[in-house]
Amino acid sequence: MTGTGAHLTGEAAERATCAAYEAEGYRREAARWHGGGGEIDLIVSRGPLLVFVEVKARRSLRKAANALTAAQKRRILRAAQAYLTQRDADPDEIRFDLVAVDPSGRCARIKAAFDAGELGLDS
Repeated sequence: MTGTGAHLTGEAAERATCAAYEAEGYRREAARWHGGGGEIDLIVSRGPLLVFVEVKARRSLRKAANALTAAQKRRILRAAQAYLTQRDADPDEIRFDLVAVDPSGRCARIKAAFDAGELGLDS
């Protein structure tokens, strides 16, 4: 995607996503966090809930929503485990969201898009 006109780049999509979560009372914990062999686009919290957010910017919301592969989910989960270990964090609730963004800036949020159990990584 290009960053011209109404088109959102990946970074712009991540900023817009962060703003949307903040407008709902979430606090930004980290953005573009690297660790455990993966990257997490956005980490937000609200009360006892910690949310790891993957942002996908594509030509259509459908393509963006379907762009997350099993391998990417595993990398995100490993990165989330590394984040929790590094921060010595033990939140009451953890959720993995997917936010799909199209070039016009429309967003679709899929709350609890996946979890560790579906990938056989829960312990």
